[in-house]
Amino acid sequence: MFQILLYISLIKQLLMPQEDEYTYEEKLRREILFFLYKEGCWGTHHFPIAALRHRIRIDSELPSNNATKRQIKQLLREELISRYKQYKNIHLNSRKRNEIETKIQDLIDNHYNI
Repeated sequence: MFQILLYISLIKQLLMPQEDEYTYEEKLRREILFFLYKEGCWGTHHFPIAALRHRIRIDSELPSNNATKRQIKQLLREELISRYKQYKNIHLNSRKRNEIETKIQDLIDNHYNI
């Protein structure tokens, strides 16, 4: 009897769609931070916002420009990124390095196969 219940619960886990631990907005913010982290955009090293929009993928799809703009604004409010040169470029806030690295730690581990 116990084996049957275990078997049924395993089948349910396989057939039921798994819930993501992050919302779409959180995924997009994390991808923006991770991209800037990979590019080494700290302090005076910055990246154009227009080019950033074309380099990020969420679930194999290009996010909309409006969604990307909203999440960049949210990251600016949280002071995780800063603007540079007439608001056309952004870079990571080096004072919040530890907070940024903890937010994207699993992406860093996957990228560097740790």
